[in-house]
Amino acid sequence: MKKLRTAIPTREPPYISAGFSYGDLLMRQYASLYPEEAAGLVLVDSVHENRYAADADSGRKRDMRRTRALYRTGYWMTPLGIPQLLRRHVGSRRLPGELQAVVAAWGRRSGAYRAGYLEWLGAPVTAPQVRQGKRLRADLPVTVPTAGRQDRRWLDPQNELLKLTDRTEQMIVEDSWPSIPISKPEAVAEAVREMIIRGSRGNR
Repeated sequence: MKKLRTAIPTREPPYISAGFSYGDLLMRQYASLYPEEAAGLVLVDSVHENRYAADADSGRKRDMRRTRALYRTGYWMTPLGIPQLLRRHVGSRRLPGELQAVVAAWGRRSGAYRAGYLEWLGAPVTAPQVRQGKRLRADLPVTVPTAGRQDRRWLDPQNELLKLTDRTEQMIVEDSWPSIPISKPEAVAEAVREMIIRGSRGNR
């Protein structure tokens, strides 16, 4: 966490933090460790820590092992052009055509597979830290933008996030797939703008 803290801009706290998916666990962990430095959180399609819990069901654990192996193999094979030949890439496959082409181009690079692999190594470590850490400050404003085009396995844990603080609100992005920053970036921008207003009110 010390390394995470040194990455924060040099402006004076408190900060409004925004993260996507696994990145939201890091935002929550920082706000838990340094509550006086947190003005608000925007948790975009936040992954729930229980998805990486040690007591997850066997099917979930099997999926995690497969995903780690996929990213690791993709990283090794990318220099040979194998993912491109197999039409495989990191990132959502359910975006509109013009966006899908960009995601696919970037998602076939070795850096994308490396980042994905490191995330899947880090998540099972970070999740228990968040799960066992201190609760967020009760008056901390939190916004949870949630993609509407999801199944219940994702939406139900999203609803659990509404218990994070007394000032947690959910924003359903009805026509978005899970990659809100790509499919509906304007929704993320709006959530951050609103959080700046909420955060400034809370600090008066």
